Amino acid sequence: MKGWRPLLRIARRDALRHKGRSLLIVLLVGVPVAAMSAFLTVGRTAERTVDQEIAASLGQADLSLTSVGIEPQEWQDLLPAGSRWIEVAPHAASFALVEGDELFEGPVFQGDLDDPLVEGRWDLVKGRTAERDDEIVLSRRLADDLGTEVGESLTLRRPDRQVTVVGIAISPFLGETSVFVPPGWSLPVVEGVTGGATQWLIDLAGSDLAGADAAAVVSSIEGSFPSPRFIDPAGVAVEQPFRPQSESERFVEVLSRSHVMAAGGSARIAEVSATYVVGTLALAWTGGVAVAAFAVGARRRLREVGLVAAAGGAPGHLRSMLLADGVVLGLAGALSGMVAGIGIAAAARPHLDRVVSHAVGPL
Repeated sequence: MKGWRPLLRIARRDALRHKGRSLLIVLLVGVPVAAMSAFLTVGRTAERTVDQEIAASLGQADLSLTSVGIEPQEWQDLLPAGSRWIEVAPHAASFALVEGDELFEGPVFQGDLDDPLVEGRWDLVKGRTAERDDEIVLSRRLADDLGTEVGESLTLRRPDRQVTVVGIAISPFLGETSVFVPPGWSLPVVEGVTGGATQWLIDLAGSDLAGADAAAVVSSIEGSFPSPRFIDPAGVAVEQPFRPQSESERFVEVLSRSHVMAAGGSARIAEVSATYVVGTLALAWTGGVAVAAFAVGARRRLREVGLVAAAGGAPGHLRSMLLADGVVLGLAGALSGMVAGIGIAAAARPHLDRVVSHAVGPL
């Protein structure tokens, strides 16, 4: 290191002497590093964890059950004694709202957003849950589209009633316009729809959340009712639409935590692969920019390099001089770019919940 110490001091002194040239090189290196740092930091911060993936589908429940044409009592009798369930998506229920010359329509979700079973599936970000017939909670996107805040009144066209917005909620899977209403609300049914899927969240009494207990209940329910899957000629299970073709069609689909984890694992492998490809291309482009920037600085030092060579400097000395220049300016650009990128990510962090529609963890 003794031989490198004077070279690095010379490189630092030269960088300070030619501030304009040094700043140009630092910027050429730092800007792409800042962009990559900000992108990666924001991406990792906004990325859902395994627990959030499960909560997005199941909340804190053990099972999610979607049924068509089946009375709840039929599958409830198959659950362990002491189990609890809540209905979250009644079939064929929707709302209609006219604001100015625009019509807003979307699904209605029913239930208490303070119920522990829905935590992570829907999260209140402002206000409180709806408790009376004249109160509703809006999805973040609908609130933004309407320019509505908590405490304001709205006139629904379906159902025809005046309501007060008491809260705003976000959900990983529901970026569309939707409303949340309290249990017992008289829900409108979409005209022309003879049936539809009803969704429930189920908390199994005394069960191993992702283990054999839940698997046994899933197997029991799916063995008692038709499944909305069929096997195509290639041997792949394909989902059928939940809307039945006739009023007599009946089926049940049950999702457990193990189902969600398996599906999320496949998606993550694809995401990681894509991230590596994009990251490699970005690094290659950054490397090209850095080489070009460094070449500009090296060319400006030809006279100094020539004097060293004329004084008896060996080729190794000349290479070390140029390498020291690259180390000083490259580190300055990379470190400043990283600091700037993380600063941009920190500034964006308070707005990520709104952008990605789910609760985001620490930076």
